[in-house]
Amino acid sequence: MKILTLNTQKAYQPDFKNFIVNVLNRGEYDFILLQEVTSSVSDMIKTASSEYQMINPFDPELGEHTHGCVLYKNLFTLQKELFVSFAILEPGFPRHGWGFTGGVFNYGGKRIFVGSAHLHPGLRKKRRMEQLKLVKEKVMAEFGAITVVFGGDFNFGMPGEISCSEKILSPEFVRVTKGLGPTLDSRYTEKTSWGVARIANILAKLGISIRLRADHVYIDSLTVKSAPVRCRIVPDRVSDHLAVEVSIG
Repeated sequence: MKILTLNTQKAYQPDFKNFIVNVLNRGEYDFILLQEVTSSVSDMIKTASSEYQMINPFDPELGEHTHGCVLYKNLFTLQKELFVSFAILEPGFPRHGWGFTGGVFNYGGKRIFVGSAHLHPGLRKKRRMEQLKLVKEKVMAEFGAITVVFGGDFNFGMPGEISCSEKILSPEFVRVTKGLGPTLDSRYTEKTSWGVARIANILAKLGISIRLRADHVYIDSLTVKSAPVRCRIVPDRVSDHLAVEVSIG
């Protein structure tokens, strides 16, 4: 099984469209986990491929479809969906499509849960850890007895945050991408007038970049023990994040 995860940056970078169209046309991935999927990104996907189906539920807190999605090949049968919204940052703040989207699939009589995560950005590590605990609670409550794979943009950036996340998710889940380097480069952050992204814009003008290991993939510990797992960063610069590829078995 082969999986790709990428924060699309809402197709902000000019090379994104060609990249995603080529990925879909090659059809080498069983699942593609995407974040920041706006309607324009969704249209690109639907126009480019008939080989993949999409999980992209409506988020009542956001008022539109969530910006996280899971693409899966037609040979997999979707049995059940799971969606957790993180759209509300603070009362009065603009809402965004952060959340956790996934589904249980059947293939050849075997069931697997695959999910795409996008946690809140910013300096508040505690908020992300609370969201991570909620994700674990929801997944374990319904799908803890089957193969589980989830990944995406976790926005980890504070000191000790990655190790804290591993403690929360262990022993049930293993971060299989721990050998990879940074995936987020702040030089490519889109222009904005608020938050951490605005700080990144200012630093970029000064020739300073912040590089973080923001994108990760977790797999249930039993699967990690029973099957080889290989990971790599895809070098194509089509977002402020680099895509991560994971092969299982």
